[in-house]
Amino acid sequence: MFDPVPLTTLQAHTLGTLIRLEFTAPDDYPCSADTLTIAVDQQPGTPTCGPIVKSDIHKTLAELVRYSLVRVLQQKDGFQYKQNASKVFWLKPAQLALLGILFLGGPLSAKELFRRTHRLYPFRDLQHLLHNLEAVGQDRTPALVHKLPSTDKVPLFTHLFIEETELARLIVNASPTKTPPQEGRLDELEERIAELEDMVNRLLNKPEAGD
Repeated sequence: MFDPVPLTTLQAHTLGTLIRLEFTAPDDYPCSADTLTIAVDQQPGTPTCGPIVKSDIHKTLAELVRYSLVRVLQQKDGFQYKQNASKVFWLKPAQLALLGILFLGGPLSAKELFRRTHRLYPFRDLQHLLHNLEAVGQDRTPALVHKLPSTDKVPLFTHLFIEETELARLIVNASPTKTPPQEGRLDELEERIAELEDMVNRLLNKPEAGD
């Protein structure tokens, strides 16, 4: 089984956009590089490195084809492109939808994924969505999705088509950190301890009855 390959942000957004178009615009899919360029450029969260131009998409598509993540089809009106990740990684539609949204905007919580995938796949509920996340994460070798630790008890999920150093950065940023007590709270605790110590000393030094 193929391992996930590290993708640049633009590569991930391009692949994610192809996945989104497959679900939401089947009549216009597979699509041309021109259509894809417009779709990627209009996608929220696209890398802010200036307007996306056709040459950027052509270069990115060539790289994704080399990774076997995109297929190119020769039609009468030119070349058309479609995602191939579902075949390479044997993904069911629900799993493909989750991966596509993570390519476009991860890391995300389960609730955020549930909200953003509604146009791509009709998950019954959060439990149904989490079951599919586990299928492409902890229940799969190699995993395609990783569950990050959380500082607020709401775990985030990221795709694993990233460098190990980037994954390590995400884990560190998401890891819970112990914060020292606030100074005022510490003073209050110290005063309370002093009061208790004074109370104990008085009880120990209390004269016996009849003395």
